[in-house]
Amino acid sequence: MSKVPNRTPFKKRGYEPHATFNTKFAGAVYDIVGKFVKTKVINHGLTKGEEREDPLIEFFKDNLPNTYSVVKGEVVDKRNNSSQQMDVMIYDNARNIPFYSGGHFILPAEALLASIEIKSKLTQEETRKILKSVNTLKALKPFGQPVDISKRQRTVEEKVTCRYFHTVFAYDTDLADSDWAKKEVERIRRIATEEKIDPTLIDRVFVLNKGLLNPVDSIIKESKDNAESLLYFYMNLLNFIQRENNRRQTVPYLDYAGKLSKGWTKI
Repeated sequence: MSKVPNRTPFKKRGYEPHATFNTKFAGAVYDIVGKFVKTKVINHGLTKGEEREDPLIEFFKDNLPNTYSVVKGEVVDKRNNSSQQMDVMIYDNARNIPFYSGGHFILPAEALLASIEIKSKLTQEETRKILKSVNTLKALKPFGQPVDISKRQRTVEEKVTCRYFHTVFAYDTDLADSDWAKKEVERIRRIATEEKIDPTLIDRVFVLNKGLLNPVDSIIKESKDNAESLLYFYMNLLNFIQRENNRRQTVPYLDYAGKLSKGWTKI
């Protein structure tokens, strides 16, 4: 199994992002937002949903290494459990194949690395839907084992089950600017308590013109600098999928195919 490349120690990294990074991500944000604004004149729900999702899908297709595919669809495990519809799913196309491809992909649970839910506006009910969706996703059993949702700072050599990086990208929220991040986190926790769901199943929340939430580590970053926020969002996701992909075992496709003994006759 390949090792994760050495990275510059945290304390030795530059405090500010490289100028070319900021320029690149600023341009991407304008492109994403511009395409979303155009959908406001579209009334057909499905079309509008697709238009809302496609700019972010295109962004990750353009900016992730070519070995990763970025698609929409659902995830299934070998016990016939399935996730809800995922707006964005990311997997390694050099190692894995979907069970179905086209407009709607179906991935084996062992192949998924990261997923993103895209929302026009975060509200109480949308937050409830997000929590129910991620709870269903992380209840899947890749390799017949529960998803690992708690352990951090693992080494490459550790034999562990899969982790999924599940995030939310929202164009807006119905909460006011004043103390937004604290109120958004409190809403997530309150609804999670009502639904008896662990709020730390959500790894990141990015709201345009507001900033970022990290429910796992209980930290927030309020910022109207969308380029900076998108850079953080992207780098967190990229770092995760690269490290997780290096740890991930091969998908057991034979387990999904069954014994393959039907119709054979001994002679």
